[in-house]
Amino acid sequence: MASSLLFLTTVALLPAVSLGFGTSTGTLDNNAEHEKITKASLMCQGDAVSGSCFSEESMGQLAGGLGTFGAVGNPDNPIWGITLEGHEAHCDMADFFPSPDYPQSREQATAVLLDCVDHIHERFRQGIEGAAGMLDEDGYLIPDEVKIPLTGCSMGTAIKSDNSKCTAILGFGRALHGVQDFYSHSNWADEADQNQNISVLNPPGLANTGLAPFLDSRFIGPPYIPYNLTTECWEWDDETPGVGDCLNRISHNTINKDGGEIDPVTGNPTNPNPDKGPRGGINDNFARAVRSAIAETRRQWRNFRDTIIEEHGEVKGARIICALTRDDPMKDCNGRKVGIVVDSSGSNSWNDPGNLRIAAAQAINEALVTQDEATNPNSKPDLVTVVDFDSYASVIYPLGDPSGADFSSIDSDGGTYIAGGIKAALDEILADETYNTRGRSAVIVLTDGEDSEVVDRLFQLARAYVAGIKVSFGFLAPVQVIEGASAMRHGVEKRQVSTAPEVLAAVLKTGGIFTTIDSAEAQAAFVNLVLTNGLSAADDGDAATPLTKGLGIVGLVIDTQIASYYEYDAKSGEELQIDFETQSSCLYNATLTDVYTGTVIGSVAGFTGTESFEYTASANVKLELEVTAVSADGTPGKELECIFRVQLAGEYIPPVPSSVPPSSSVASSTAPPSSASSIVSSSAISSSADASSTPSSSAVSSSVVSSVGSASSSVAASTKPYPVTSGGGGHYYPTVTGTGKPTGGDGYPTKKPVKSYVTSIKTTITSPCSVTLTKTDAQGSTYYQTTTTLSVYPTTTVVTKSYEDHKHVYGHETETGSYAPQLAKPTYPVGDNKSYEHGDKDEYPTKETQVQTDAPGVAKPTGGWSTATTPSYDAPAPDESETQTKVYIAGAAVVGDRPTLAGMILALGGFVLGL
Repeated sequence: MASSLLFLTTVALLPAVSLGFGTSTGTLDNNAEHEKITKASLMCQGDAVSGSCFSEESMGQLAGGLGTFGAVGNPDNPIWGITLEGHEAHCDMADFFPSPDYPQSREQATAVLLDCVDHIHERFRQGIEGAAGMLDEDGYLIPDEVKIPLTGCSMGTAIKSDNSKCTAILGFGRALHGVQDFYSHSNWADEADQNQNISVLNPPGLANTGLAPFLDSRFIGPPYIPYNLTTECWEWDDETPGVGDCLNRISHNTINKDGGEIDPVTGNPTNPNPDKGPRGGINDNFARAVRSAIAETRRQWRNFRDTIIEEHGEVKGARIICALTRDDPMKDCNGRKVGIVVDSSGSNSWNDPGNLRIAAAQAINEALVTQDEATNPNSKPDLVTVVDFDSYASVIYPLGDPSGADFSSIDSDGGTYIAGGIKAALDEILADETYNTRGRSAVIVLTDGEDSEVVDRLFQLARAYVAGIKVSFGFLAPVQVIEGASAMRHGVEKRQVSTAPEVLAAVLKTGGIFTTIDSAEAQAAFVNLVLTNGLSAADDGDAATPLTKGLGIVGLVIDTQIASYYEYDAKSGEELQIDFETQSSCLYNATLTDVYTGTVIGSVAGFTGTESFEYTASANVKLELEVTAVSADGTPGKELECIFRVQLAGEYIPPVPSSVPPSSSVASSTAPPSSASSIVSSSAISSSADASSTPSSSAVSSSVVSSVGSASSSVAASTKPYPVTSGGGGHYYPTVTGTGKPTGGDGYPTKKPVKSYVTSIKTTITSPCSVTLTKTDAQGSTYYQTTTTLSVYPTTTVVTKSYEDHKHVYGHETETGSYAPQLAKPTYPVGDNKSYEHGDKDEYPTKETQVQTDAPGVAKPTGGWSTATTPSYDAPAPDESETQTKVYIAGAAVVGDRPTLAGMILALGGFVLGL
């Protein structure tokens, strides 16, 4: 109470002045502009969890609220802020006008401006150093150093506050104050009044739409200061023209754009206040200042996060960032639930013959904290589940301690059912209540294939999105060398990735990444990228995604005002090419900048298609690619789905490891990791993967097989396909009775196996909001049934396909010979030469029924019917047959003939997704 009375008394004794963008409401003619700008820039919306935003209580310490100043408003606090922080805290007194008799020269004004820049960087550094105190010597959070005091963080005159978290927030907030004031107190972004002559009363406006390079904490200069750049001369008796020390100078009242309404959620600026200065009401100057301040605030936070990661590493740095942004760090920043989903389809036998995806999965597992490692009282172990999928998904390691994870059963045989793999991992994670799921859970998918069931994948991704589970995809799409390299610049051609745009958007909206991987070896780079990006949402580390040769990174812009960033540390003399490809009907802007000097290397605006930035580094530089977008008609918005892909051209070259233990193998996954490092060497991966499984295809080279050693013969005995018959081109078994290849120790079976599959999978709509899935085995018994609530059309059975039996053929080729009598089918006469080819397998249904009925009295969605097929198996799995279901989603926005994720989630309504 005493401090409140002191505050009110102090305010009453002060003249009515504006100190810049205001912080509190109703004091000093302010409208909490600093608070609202900071919240619009960095506050988590809804129940979002991410290192890019602050939770409510932590944001309150940074931005203030309910009449409090917070860290960002500390320099404006009339009790101590003005005595603690000088004019440099507001970027004042760097005023200049191009006139011989102006009281301050360009050189003098620049020197004052650089004092402001130095002050901002000093406060930024104080925040970084304060953050380091949140970790103990083992790199785990210290409870007392990360807890917000009951009375809030002290925001007084000292550099240090109550604890390390408060000190970090205080330093960072003071830095934000200066950069936000710069755009209000200068002509960097504004325009002059075109109805008046340019003068000290109407200085020129620079109308910059980009940010000031010299405010970037990574900037190492020398700075380029535009000749006509000016800030303000500040005096308590603020008038236009200036008085006192500001006589004949550009006064605060003349140049500032401090006052107006700002939406603290959207950042939308309206109603500039002329009583705080006329400049804000000229054209859209107030809006320009606010938008620049918001963008600068986000840049400073990106740099703050990147600096923490650089100084503390990925794992410890992510803990610090989580503790700064979360209100209960000891609960929210310890203990994760991770699903590792690995593709075991047959195509891996030629796309990944060395099984490097399995080693990549192991590397992710080894980055987790095991029970044995969590000996520090401030730490908690992670939990992991491993899922193997081909034509169907299997949980091969239920959610448990990472030290016991087993990858040895993953092979290379079967189709590709990605949605099943995601579902199995989500089911494991959501069923566990050991830790919070939201923000502390992740699913990582390693695959080389596509399946056609878009709706099923969208549904599983919607489950992840709603539950706060981050999903990341590594899509192995090896390049092929083109003869006559002149045909393409790099002489390589990427396998086409046919992932539906709405699936790409759905993955990225979970906070995860989607990358195309050029080679099996580059899967190691994907692991590093996942760990850098943060396994779970609360692990978000680097704010800019690092570019790596061998990885094509898919990006998404959903808000015109929020850019996507990519970075690369180039070495002197390095020749680079960064390729940019748009994948949506939006208009894109891309700018490549050397952030050390602020030099723009290249930019494109309002384009769709492909573009390349070529650059040869003359020194060691940090490059940053900024991508923004608007809708196809040029309209800005906050509900966009603008998809693109960016790639650093060139072949991925694995780093040379210092040493690889000869005993490294799959079995090592059961032992605690030997290093806390999150960086993975693909050379180490290649030495540890082979023993995990031998590909089933005969396309595997002998050198790869021989490297397996003694394990190769036992694995091969159960997986070798039957050899190609004379004159044929496929891998199939003889079709004449008694001609099966005899066994002779070579591992070939004597007969082609005959498999019995389920006879029916039926999807039935039992009510307008309920769908039942029933699976029946060959004996007519129901072995699986589940009912899900969602909005679909119509209300009767949609589609049913029944298969009474199947004939299973290995490989890609189609069998055309005569059937053995015991395998003959009534509907396929002996001698029939027709082929029925589906994906990686050939399957022969004997009966198909399809029923489709519209729901009586139910209006169809206005956008037309949205159809998709799910799931489309490459081949029926044991105990499972193919089902095709046409799903009609109510109210779903449609892209082409598919529903968008937004429409999918809208259609889900209040459905409880197993949370």
